[in-house]
Amino acid sequence: MPTEPHPLQMTFRGADGDIYRIRNKNGSCRQCGRPPAKGERFQVCTGCKTTPYCGPECQRIAWPSHKHMCRFAQLYSGMNDPSPSSATTPAALAEEEKGRLLQSLLRDWIEAHRGAILHYVTSRAFFEGGAEAIFARDEPQILVFPLRFNDPGPGAFMKDIDPSRAFAFKGGVYLPLSRWTRGYPQYAAMWESSASHRQKLIDSHLHDPLFVNAQIVVFQASEKVAKAEFYIMEKTFDNPERAIHPCDACEKLQIDGNLRYMNGGIVFRPDPKKAEFCSVPGYLRKKGEVWKWTPLFKDFVNDPEVNAITKEGNARLSFIERKLAAARAKDGLR
Repeated sequence: MPTEPHPLQMTFRGADGDIYRIRNKNGSCRQCGRPPAKGERFQVCTGCKTTPYCGPECQRIAWPSHKHMCRFAQLYSGMNDPSPSSATTPAALAEEEKGRLLQSLLRDWIEAHRGAILHYVTSRAFFEGGAEAIFARDEPQILVFPLRFNDPGPGAFMKDIDPSRAFAFKGGVYLPLSRWTRGYPQYAAMWESSASHRQKLIDSHLHDPLFVNAQIVVFQASEKVAKAEFYIMEKTFDNPERAIHPCDACEKLQIDGNLRYMNGGIVFRPDPKKAEFCSVPGYLRKKGEVWKWTPLFKDFVNDPEVNAITKEGNARLSFIERKLAAARAKDGLR
């Protein structure tokens, strides 16, 4: 569960840098939800520079709950997007612009795979002895996601990159706080600045008997481009809400499957035709200047081909991957 709960995003801006398409709000006021009228553009928070409000009154009302995330976002974003620009040569300016585009793609990649990331983090914790053991260690643990940008090569445009396939990811690694911050004073400052935000998250979940703590995950796209998110961690063991009892084989299967989702561009979203929550696989399809989530099946739950495949192993995932390849080929995508 990310830092601020919000509906899963269905439309993505890719690398065009349009902050008004953050998540699925499409520029709507973060407090009251009112969308802007045609031609109207709301002002954004001058701190984090990403949260839109329809007016000063909504911003004032939202501030008590927004300020923790805002202050955390300001410092972390400042590490990756220095302002004003210090570039003095064309090459340096081009590199700085690429960094901004990477930051935009990274934000979208994380949002596209929010569900798969959370499932991966949960299963990854199992192999560290469980969430309970991780937070019982003497030092806070940072889960780092080293990502490799899938550069489209010369002659390609960044705006034509599918955000859900923008990065390759092989697996996360836990680092003690002291090792993560060693040689990087800005990381130490970021950790300190996030204290109030972390405490707010913890306090808001203390009523939950399954709650353990808030895990910080750092997505590192390059030396200068990164993003941090917090995920609420529940008990790995003695958790009656887990559909499958944790074991080496099933958690490894979960990890492998979610890695394939993230690397293959398989994006899960709620079925818009179902009243109850039902997550179905889809992909991001280019429509004009944006990328829109498109389901791979008309009715995933009742699809006869899907239901004919055994639920054991990743046979269904292989079928979904073939379905995705066919859909992308039909769209003229590689």
